Amino acid sequence: LDKILTSHQRASDFKPGDDVELSQHPTQACVDIGTFLDSTKTSASECLEGTNLLSFIDGLATALHAVLLTHIQRFTFNDMGGLQLKRDLPEY
Repeated sequence: LDKILTSHQRASDFKPGDDVELSQHPTQACVDIGTFLDSTKTSASECLEGTNLLSFIDGLATALHAVLLTHIQRFTFNDMGGLQLKRDLPEY
């Protein structure tokens, strides 16, 4: 998760110039994490069931939360960047 975020998230995603309009779409890092999580959930659902599946998904969610929190703290934000982050968060 951290590798995807660090390799695909640009500093300009959260601190764009004054002449840049707010994107109506999530950042590329957000899209890539969503794709990874969807494929991981599909694979886990094929291999696990019941409480094993729930435990795996719970652990994945806990790891995602920790990685996202650390990742977000690496950036500085301007007003437009804060709105972009607000746009990304529900996608995770």
